[in-house]
Amino acid sequence: MHELIIANLKLISESIDVIEARMVNVPNADYFVQFFEGRTLLDSVSMRLQFIGETVKRIDKVDPEFYMKNNFYEWHKIMNLRDFISHHYEMLNHEIIYNICTENIPQLKIAITKLLNK
Repeated sequence: MHELIIANLKLISESIDVIEARMVNVPNADYFVQFFEGRTLLDSVSMRLQFIGETVKRIDKVDPEFYMKNNFYEWHKIMNLRDFISHHYEMLNHEIIYNICTENIPQLKIAITKLLNK
């Protein structure tokens, strides 16, 4: 695996760890909109999700075949989320972000770990 890809996968892994740590005290999606701290966390995890998407795009530029060879995850959805956060942040749905952080991030962590252990 290309050295730049490994470095980017490690950056994604670090962002996943940050998201997981920040989500520990978020009991539900409404916390993001009911409390000032929740809004700050929503912004924080959204920016990390955006960064993950940007990093996934960087990997795609280095090796356009990478995701086809490792098709056990829906990489295009991560890139699409990055684009949505970047261009339509005002329309961001707190419930969707909560679900991504609680359901998809653990799955992504498994996928990234699998790639790094290759």
